Amino acid sequence: MSSEAAQAVQTADQAPAGRRVRFEVCYSVVVLTVRWRSAAHDTGSAWERLGLGIRYALASLALGPWGLPWGPIWTVVAVWTNLTGGVPDQSADD
Repeated sequence: MSSEAAQAVQTADQAPAGRRVRFEVCYSVVVLTVRWRSAAHDTGSAWERLGLGIRYALASLALGPWGLPWGPIWTVVAVWTNLTGGVPDQSADD
């Protein structure tokens, strides 16, 4: 077995390389504030999660802080969640 093939083999005690995560978007209209989770994304690296998270964070910053009193609070929570890699997807495996 070549060294490349040996590196590709994953044993039962190793965690998978990628993660399945969801991101949050917060949007507000006057007194209504909604937190929404995206569809699950299969990501291979932390950089990929950061790239996706930035998009969702910008959407939250544009749409979220306008509802009072919860808009600014939930916007900060959504941005933090997105920039730290999203929320692990807990749905059943397909």
